[in-house]
Amino acid sequence: MASLIAVSNLTYWISHSNGQALALTWLIALVSLGYVAAAILQNHRQQPLAAISKFAPLQAIEAKSRFLAQMSHELRASLNAIIGTGAPAFL
Repeated sequence: MASLIAVSNLTYWISHSNGQALALTWLIALVSLGYVAAAILQNHRQQPLAAISKFAPLQAIEAKSRFLAQMSHELRASLNAIIGTGAPAFL
């Protein structure tokens, strides 16, 4: 599609004998192409960083969940042992 536009632009400006307009439109097209290429490269470079920044909070949440589960188990086991040995004294 872009090549078709470039060819039609070229034939239009050549048929009108306007080299300055042809040069200007080609310059604009090249700058636009460079901008698009730079944006694609920057996006390509930032994707791994986005994946890492998305993975780090998930890893922290998982670590917190494991810690709380382990602490809950340790507290319940100790309290059950204390209550279990002291319960007959209260009856």
